[in-house]
Amino acid sequence: MRFLVLSNTAGNGHHAMGNAVMEQIQKDGHEAKIIDYLKPTKVRSKISHEWYFWFLSHFPKISAKIYDNLLNRDITKKSNHALTFMTKSKKANKQIIDTINEFQPDVIYCTHVYTAYIISEMKKAGKLKKVLTFFIVSDYELIPCMEFTTHIDYILTPTVDLHEKLYKMGFKEEQLLPIGITVNNKFSTHLDTKENTRKSLGLKEDLPTFLLMNGGVGFGNTLNLLKEINQIKNKDFQLIIVNGANEKMKKKIDAYLINNPELKCLNLGYANNVDVLMDASDILIGKIGGVAIAESFNKGLPILVSGNAPFQEWSNVLYLGERNAILYAKDAKETKENIEFLIMNPLKLKELKENVKSIAKPDATKDFTNIIYSLLEKEGN
Repeated sequence: MRFLVLSNTAGNGHHAMGNAVMEQIQKDGHEAKIIDYLKPTKVRSKISHEWYFWFLSHFPKISAKIYDNLLNRDITKKSNHALTFMTKSKKANKQIIDTINEFQPDVIYCTHVYTAYIISEMKKAGKLKKVLTFFIVSDYELIPCMEFTTHIDYILTPTVDLHEKLYKMGFKEEQLLPIGITVNNKFSTHLDTKENTRKSLGLKEDLPTFLLMNGGVGFGNTLNLLKEINQIKNKDFQLIIVNGANEKMKKKIDAYLINNPELKCLNLGYANNVDVLMDASDILIGKIGGVAIAESFNKGLPILVSGNAPFQEWSNVLYLGERNAILYAKDAKETKENIEFLIMNPLKLKELKENVKSIAKPDATKDFTNIIYSLLEKEGN
């Protein structure tokens, strides 16, 4: 069996979802590969990743207005102008066509709407008849323009609560697979106890531990948040900070910690052992994208969302907030207040963790690969 992931760099989440399944497929003895759709075109690639985050951080209100207009537009008019520019690159499309022709995949897994749109259009045109195609909904809200992907064979969803909206977009019940968000299987296991994991990281074994992350691109001003947290009088807690690719921020925090030794803090740059850091922690502080939710919830960690939650992330806040699996703080001051509250009210933290367990789908990646194998067996591949 040959498995092809069509992804796109827009943060790190889309690649993470694809790589998780690809690794499981390879572990099972099959061929698998992943390609970054926009990599051949520099301008579109920068728009999708670097410029997107820059615009989001500098013009949050304008960004939100644009997104709301896309999300709330009349989908019956079937206007796909929002997809046109980003999916009309000759170089990018040639990469997909060439890869399909050379690799001859049995399965294509799209982790971004751009590639899902392209594959859906190919299916609509009668191409890829012998190829199983999948797309994933990786948040608790549907993204704009998803109605243009209805010819994809199957859609992975994080919850059946989204299915009614998908029906209205033109998807059929048999297309929808509510198995969760595909992340690496290492987030579904615990190699040791929380206390032993903390000890291995040089942390205190018996203190409440908060994992502060701002995503792989280091989005957000972690230092300002840390300064606010430092105003908590009761210092009977400890922090793990992951700065991602933001090396400047890590250096600033290192310098701050030298002058504030009373703060118990493990300050890291890019970390490839986030699963271990989660095992050592009681709650995640930071972003609330779909992959972060899945990884955190699979580890049994609630999320304290700190600061601006743009686009789909705000939908995640609303959905998970209603189910009492997260806390939300609009700024650094409220984040500090929430930390103080959790330290003083351990039963609240326990309640959050119980609610997280009821939402988590730690077997999503294995469930997905089993579905693939079953479908291929039925078709005789």
